[in-house]
Amino acid sequence: MNQTKEIPIVPIVTGEIFMQDKVVNETHCHICKKEFNKFEDKDMLLLRINEHQMGFCCPHHRGIAKEFMRQYNVLPGGWEEHV
Repeated sequence: MNQTKEIPIVPIVTGEIFMQDKVVNETHCHICKKEFNKFEDKDMLLLRINEHQMGFCCPHHRGIAKEFMRQYNVLPGGWEEHV
């Protein structure tokens, strides 16, 4: 006897929490206001700076890399861990 069990369908929610986030400035560092090109400068790090605001920062500012790793739980792209 073939018995099939119905599996309820769980709707996929569009990441509403992420859609509320706005990038404050896509062309300048949030800290030093240095201008950069987001398509060419791959070193800039995108961080949460307020509840619903994100901002780009130069990675050499004190504590920025540490804050990036705290927020994303990974090293910035292309970085290697050295002991």
